Amino acid sequence: LDLLTAEFRSSRRLRPAIAFQEALLERAASRPAGLPTNADEQAILDNLAPQYLRLGGMYADERNRIRAATAYEQYLESTPAQSAAEGTPERAEFLQIQRGLADRHFLHTGRLARSAELYRAYLQSRPAIPAANAPDGATPAAVRARALRQTEDFQVYERLAAIERRG
Repeated sequence: LDLLTAEFRSSRRLRPAIAFQEALLERAASRPAGLPTNADEQAILDNLAPQYLRLGGMYADERNRIRAATAYEQYLESTPAQSAAEGTPERAEFLQIQRGLADRHFLHTGRLARSAELYRAYLQSRPAIPAANAPDGATPAAVRARALRQTEDFQVYERLAAIERRG
């Protein structure tokens, strides 16, 4: 099912790709423990987070925003804590999905309370940026990173304020 999903998705036939992806996730959820599996199948069953991320991406490509948000929520729930831990390469992807889901709820689904919760978690869990007076804080890359962080912070705080005004 995973290979069929990839094939249909690469040919931009989203309907069958989504159907196969949902079948794969349904099969993984209803599979009794202890059944023999091959190595590829076991790798999929052990970590369903990338599968939910793929499903969310396909729904987003199809502009089905509510189902995409649901799939991204399932991605956040199924992401193993060790892979989303500070300092791992998956951390940046996790934070990006978390922020994108907060934006999706704010702009499209209307779940403002969940959006505010995700925005706050996003703000608290980002890694620190070197200060301007730190030894590596004056490099062009560090200055650019601080400016980008301030821009992102402004956007998030602006949306949190809009949620508070609406609520």
